Amino acid sequence: EDAWITPDTPLLMGTMRQFLLDENRIIERRISLEDLSGFSCARLINCLMDMDTGPAIKISDIKS
Repeated sequence: EDAWITPDTPLLMGTMRQFLLDENRIIERRISLEDLSGFSCARLINCLMDMDTGPAIKISDIKS
């Protein structure tokens, strides 16, 4: 299974993000616009949506 990466400069630090970091389910890294082509999708998370319930969005639907 591929690793899920979270940006090291998120809009909000967030409790779910921190929980997932603490549980080693996501890895914090610098992500630049140029890096996006190396990813297949992004996943939205928040206090009500974890990695299993948050929607996955194809990078091709995000990147212009």
